[in-house]
Amino acid sequence: MASSNSSSSSSARLRSLTGLTITSIQEHYQDLSPLSAYSGSPPSSYSPNLTTSPLNAYSPNRRRPSQASESSNDNPAESTSSFFATYYHHDAPRIDISRAPKLELQHLESPNSPVDRTRLPPPPRSQTLGSISANARSIMTVESANLEPLLQQAISDKDRLVYTNGSGTVIAGTLEGLVDRLVDNFNLRKDEEYREVILTACIDFITPEDLFSMLQWRFDEAEQETHKHPADRVATQYNVFMVISYWLTRRQLPVDSQLLWQMREFCETAIRMKSSSTMVDKAADLLQLIDNRPKQDTIPRTPLGLAIALTLLEGDRYRQIMPCDYLANQCGRPGYNNVDAACSVTHKIILWIKQSLLYYDALQSRAAVLKFFINTANECRKLRNYQSLIAIAIALDSAPVQSLDLTRNYLSAKMVAQLEALVRLPLPENNHARYREALQEVIDPAYRDYCIPWIAVHLKELHSVLHMNKRVVEIKGRPLINFQRYTKFMDRVREIFPLPPPDLERYRQQGQLAYLEDKLATVKLEENVEDELVKRSQTVRATEEILDRHRIPERGRLGFSIPKSMRPSVTG
Repeated sequence: MASSNSSSSSSARLRSLTGLTITSIQEHYQDLSPLSAYSGSPPSSYSPNLTTSPLNAYSPNRRRPSQASESSNDNPAESTSSFFATYYHHDAPRIDISRAPKLELQHLESPNSPVDRTRLPPPPRSQTLGSISANARSIMTVESANLEPLLQQAISDKDRLVYTNGSGTVIAGTLEGLVDRLVDNFNLRKDEEYREVILTACIDFITPEDLFSMLQWRFDEAEQETHKHPADRVATQYNVFMVISYWLTRRQLPVDSQLLWQMREFCETAIRMKSSSTMVDKAADLLQLIDNRPKQDTIPRTPLGLAIALTLLEGDRYRQIMPCDYLANQCGRPGYNNVDAACSVTHKIILWIKQSLLYYDALQSRAAVLKFFINTANECRKLRNYQSLIAIAIALDSAPVQSLDLTRNYLSAKMVAQLEALVRLPLPENNHARYREALQEVIDPAYRDYCIPWIAVHLKELHSVLHMNKRVVEIKGRPLINFQRYTKFMDRVREIFPLPPPDLERYRQQGQLAYLEDKLATVKLEENVEDELVKRSQTVRATEEILDRHRIPERGRLGFSIPKSMRPSVTG
């Protein structure tokens, strides 16, 4: 059965919203600059490469301030500007959302996708007094524009159609219709599964950012529709807030730093523009959820989860290394080979761990992350993933992390002992004796026949083979290619790397690997990154010295209250 979604509400819904009204926006914004809608200026590091509006990637043809001013003389109610769509001149520069400030932790920023998200210009639209016509065509990205024609048609169709089966379950619809169903039926329990499905599966036909832009437009549209009953309009806006809340509180739903930034801009604008205390309070609650979401996503829930992700990632790189890659690496052959790729990933992991620890201002948070990584190292050891085990050890033994004495001492004595044993593993004494001893152990018999060795230390062994066997030998006064050099090299490769990486394919699609790849995607191995870490460590250490001088951690352990001024540095 086909149905067209309507914005009218049931009588019960009307009664539940009695007293809430829509307050029209009277300002005409003649003097606003393109950046004036921001609650704060973009960071100086962001050059305004302006292509897309920060508040409305779902961008209809915007009204010029002068047009709004002219129309306001006719009917103030009808000329009320869309509070998301009219901030900018039609031809004013627009902020590129891909360069927006990230709300996730600085070290966990992530790109939206390997696909270029460049927007197609919105098609021309008719403009009428008091409303701006728009449909899903305006949010089509380069990615979606390359889809099959029928899917493009379903995405860009302006009719709001939904097809359901006999039991009322949605089976098909236009994008506009599916979004209407998401908003208008939010309070229906039977649509709970529908909400999770559309918010999860939207990545197959549009981006989560574009879907959110359509929700913004529904909110904006309700603000403009002055001919509708105020309670119906508020109900639509309130349901948009509820959809966003649902999205943020379901950890399995896709949320990245760009999307969080869009949500924040939307909520902050709503707080400025709405007068209803109920709506303002709901937007404020969403801002709190936005702030909390990166904290939920900073690390997987269990050390084993991160160890599995590390093992899958490092295992993929290790499996791709061929004997010729080792030879090319040791002989200095030009070009990027698989050994370089594997080592680059490991270096990123080391940097990410250090940044993760140094990110937090609160002592308890840093200690919790430190403990988490120690336990992750233990899980890597069980999985016989020595490449990641040593990476964690190197990161935790780095100067910026080791200088945080108070963070380390905040751990239990047992955890401190585990940390000290961990950081000793990579030490070079007696030809890396501690590492080689660990390499021989089998904690979990299930992984006896698997291994990801510490590649860097074994490269030294391969280098020794090549160093002791020159490329050319002379026999009877004639220079000949020393073929034994390569025979011995191949024999040593087989001795050093005899086992495959652990078989964890059953976990590949469960999210652990995708999470880690997302977090490492924008970790940059730049020249000054270590200097930045040292500066950050010095700042954190200065705070720790103040806490230690006043014996704040000790007082907390003894049950005494922590001075209010120092609580952010202890508990956050």
